[in-house]
Amino acid sequence: MPRPQGLTPPKGPKDSDKFQRAAGKITNNPKFAEALKELDNNPQARGEAAKDAKGYLKKKGIEIPDEADVEFIEGSVYVRICFWGYCLVFYDA
Repeated sequence: MPRPQGLTPPKGPKDSDKFQRAAGKITNNPKFAEALKELDNNPQARGEAAKDAKGYLKKKGIEIPDEADVEFIEGSVYVRICFWGYCLVFYDA
């Protein structure tokens, strides 16, 4: 999937080991899957995430690195979390 226009490129410096550890904590957290489901089913949650995606995920109990940039595109479920030069992307296909 091509990167939607207007999204911030990931910031460096690249650190793949740190990224892999943090990405595992995010994706293996059952609260993350719950948050994605909520975003898919709840327009109010999507509005909240559109205003402050990082704050929304942290409020749900998901550990997001302070250095991370988190973007959410309203209108579909598209969550992009970038840190240490890499990105995790989740979208409703």
